[in-house]
Amino acid sequence: MTGLQPRRGPWLPQEENDLISYFNDIGADWFEISSRLMTRNAQQCRRRYRELVLANAVQLPLQVRV
Repeated sequence: MTGLQPRRGPWLPQEENDLISYFNDIGADWFEISSRLMTRNAQQCRRRYRELVLANAVQLPLQVRV
């Protein structure tokens, strides 16, 4: 994400699905996930993933929603 500002505001459903998919593929490498997502920084990705886990009251890892 060099030179780009991360997107602010609510997460889009596609961003959340991509976040979960990338986490399932590579684990908790938030810098790698943010570089693949290209719209959020590592801190935003980590925070949102944890929010999704708490909101769904499930244990890691989450599965992609259809």
